[in-house]
Amino acid sequence: MADKYYFLWAKSDCEWCIKAADLLNTKAISYTTFTMDKQQDLLKEVKENFKWETVPIILEVSSNGQTNFVGGYDDLEKHLS
Repeated sequence: MADKYYFLWAKSDCEWCIKAADLLNTKAISYTTFTMDKQQDLLKEVKENFKWETVPIILEVSSNGQTNFVGGYDDLEKHLS
């Protein structure tokens, strides 16, 4: 997994966002979280861009720059198993 990196669009009070970060931490996987609490317009754009209605929104980026949309927490859990 060292060649993978993750981006999470999240809200600080979101149970599933916290679980996604905890899962990545447990597996020692690098990630960046974009906390969108005060950026509702930007979060709306991100949701529209990925055609995803909830947070977290999770992307995987490989070392060669290829981006893979993962989905939400349940999708991340399946993706990493």
